[in-house]
Amino acid sequence: MHYGHIYHPQTGKWLASVKDGKITAPGGITYSLIGDMIVADDGTELGYLSPFIGITKGTGDLANQLFKNR
Repeated sequence: MHYGHIYHPQTGKWLASVKDGKITAPGGITYSLIGDMIVADDGTELGYLSPFIGITKGTGDLANQLFKNR
């Protein structure tokens, strides 16, 4: 099971928490986890979690796509 937090790679702003088989972001946005797979409410596969501690780069990363400011 995964636990931790997702932060914006440039600003360091908290974007979401990973806990109890779910990814939860501000505003009630929630994604389910099936193992390492991130799944939308309709069952669409969105991507995968992996263990990583450090800074990510690039504007196309999964965190930016899932948790961009709305």
